[in-house]
Amino acid sequence: MNTDQSKEVLEELKMLSGGEVKRYHTLSTIGEQTVASHSWGVTLLMVWLKPDISKIAMLKALTHDVAEKQTGDMPAPTKWNNPELAKELSVVEKNIEEALGVDFIITEEERQYFKQADMFELLLYCVKQRSLGNTNVNVVFSNGVEKLVGMKLNDRGRTLLSHLVQSYGATE
Repeated sequence: MNTDQSKEVLEELKMLSGGEVKRYHTLSTIGEQTVASHSWGVTLLMVWLKPDISKIAMLKALTHDVAEKQTGDMPAPTKWNNPELAKELSVVEKNIEEALGVDFIITEEERQYFKQADMFELLLYCVKQRSLGNTNVNVVFSNGVEKLVGMKLNDRGRTLLSHLVQSYGATE
């Protein structure tokens, strides 16, 4: 193996280790969720929402949080409440994605489905946590529902949101 190949292997290993980052580190949860598990869920949900979504959009979903290996998983409310911080973090994450070769460009329509899938995966995680008795996720679930209500959901998205809200309420 030559030097270039060795560097390529090391970069690939860096990317793979991004999936090991733990999510929800500021919240008491039952068990834990990794970025890899979350990203897998986001990808499957995005494909379910839009079955003909592009391969590039799927790759974007699979790798969208890989930079968190270096930046950590900043809680969404922190980013929502601090737009300048969120903007700076976005630049740093974009640079990391470029360095790893995972800076996939998706269309605006794909970006909307991606954002919806990301939020739906959050709701699914909350439903699971709630079914285990964890009420710490109530605010997280409410925030996720609020974000999704403000998005342009297709029929599948509206159906899924309705189901998740009913499922969450049924666990109380």
